[in-house]
Amino acid sequence: MTSLAKAQGWLVSLWDPRPAQARLEHFPEVNYLIEDPEIDTLNVHILQHNVKAAVLMSHHRDIDAKSLSALSKASLTYVAMLGPLHRKHEIMQLAGLDNTDFCEYFASPAGFDIGGELPEHIALSVVAQCHAVFNRKLPHAVLS
Repeated sequence: MTSLAKAQGWLVSLWDPRPAQARLEHFPEVNYLIEDPEIDTLNVHILQHNVKAAVLMSHHRDIDAKSLSALSKASLTYVAMLGPLHRKHEIMQLAGLDNTDFCEYFASPAGFDIGGELPEHIALSVVAQCHAVFNRKLPHAVLS
């Protein structure tokens, strides 16, 4: 996903409070690697760098709930959380949030349904959805 976002000309930030996960050698295309594990550091980064979108998935319930809570308070145009619908409900409940707690667009499951299952397909669908939201071009229902 970071490669596709970078290919769009976007500045890409990566934050994961687990040092073993957020490593530059795994994500050489990121512009900013936020190494401080505190959620307040993420909030400061969002403000300082005028971040407009965030995609969330750490595979850790508490990290995702705390992060989603912080993202809900930021002035973001696009927030997305990867994972199935039942996980969305679990994390939202843990964070004490609902869909109306976000500034503009909240997607969970993240991305458009493009019929793909591989990580590359999911990344493409999420980046495409974010691009559509930025350009106010959400798709209409397809008639068959």
